[in-house]
Amino acid sequence: MLKTSSRGFTIVELLIVVVVIAILAAITIVAYNGISQKAKDSVVMNGLAQASKKVKNFAAENADVYPGTLAQVAIVSADSVVYQYAVNNDASPRTFCITASYGSIQYNMAHTAGSPQPGTCPQHAASITNLISDPSATSVSLFDVSGTSSPTKSLETSVAAVNGQTLFRATAVSNGSVVMAMANYPYVTSGKAYTASCWMKVSNGTRSYTLSMLWRDSNDAGVTPTATGTQTSVTSTWVRLTAAGTAPANASRVMIRINSGSSMAATNTVDVDACMLTEGSALYDYADGSSPNWSWDGTPNNSTSTGPAN
Repeated sequence: MLKTSSRGFTIVELLIVVVVIAILAAITIVAYNGISQKAKDSVVMNGLAQASKKVKNFAAENADVYPGTLAQVAIVSADSVVYQYAVNNDASPRTFCITASYGSIQYNMAHTAGSPQPGTCPQHAASITNLISDPSATSVSLFDVSGTSSPTKSLETSVAAVNGQTLFRATAVSNGSVVMAMANYPYVTSGKAYTASCWMKVSNGTRSYTLSMLWRDSNDAGVTPTATGTQTSVTSTWVRLTAAGTAPANASRVMIRINSGSSMAATNTVDVDACMLTEGSALYDYADGSSPNWSWDGTPNNSTSTGPAN
């Protein structure tokens, strides 16, 4: 009877197959990354060119004055592309510069440029974003108020604000506590660090207050742990309350709360102004879209704002 034998692959042959597969996979990944990079570059540059065209068309129809914000020409951050805008209508000649970013991809286009250029505008280097949409209290809706004093809320213009012309005021109706919780919760990303701050003062005496960040999920349910700052003695002189922490898993928004550790007398007031929420653990000087070299990312005083770190 004739015997037959079968022969499998040797170790060397198997290693050659594995190496060939690895090389092909690497080529595929590099090619994909290259295509993805070019696609993102194209999205950023096309959006930037369109934005620059709209800004120049606006000036052509408005005595050569450029728009104060990109929102005036219907340009807002969307589809992963973030725009920053710096304008100087007091210079001669007037100037503007737009930075468009898609993750780490950044291009800019100034008033004299014929096409997008790699990198950011000089005004936008090392930029940060204030994630609070009405940080300088131009609306009474900045905070909701509660507490045993049954406080009311209002805007105040008769005293000096930290920034701008108005500040947020809570007034105690009876003896008791005053608690303020930000009405519009800014968006955050789980796993990233954030720093929050607000300037604050009271009308009479010394009161203890603490600023905290209460994380919320997409269904507006609380996510622990809360990031709580140091309890601070607040008087009739402006003082800055701060808190820092990392957004936990499932957190997508954050409520900034200012909580009283002591009681107030009826008719006493609590003033708050110049609130800021930024990514990272650094505490920056207050700024918003109305600050020098900063711009609103959407509607002025109703959107996030971006500018240079200081």
